[in-house]
Amino acid sequence: MNLMVRAGTQVRFLATVQGSRAVRVGDRQGEVMPAHSASAGKAMLAQLGLPAVKDLYLFESKINGTDFPQSWFAGFEQELITANRRGFAVNLEETEVGANALGVAIRDGAGEVVA
Repeated sequence: MNLMVRAGTQVRFLATVQGSRAVRVGDRQGEVMPAHSASAGKAMLAQLGLPAVKDLYLFESKINGTDFPQSWFAGFEQELITANRRGFAVNLEETEVGANALGVAIRDGAGEVVA
């Protein structure tokens, strides 16, 4: 289990609790990865709303020269809509081969997503 925060289009792992089974994902504390790959990142992005997410990725594209093709973004928008409807997002081997994950957004008392 991991606790992450979002910074722009990235997520940072703040804390990890490892399982006791032989097959498990290791400690990722301090690691940074694209929010659109991690289940919790997707869950947090879904709470922003599609116009805000599109603006965020357009900004990222201009700043870092990252190319997010329109066809990719159309599929990603559908994934965020589904995550918003379900209340959780999924990662099917997007960050690690053989590992799937579910992610949810954690809100503070005012309803703002914080992790």
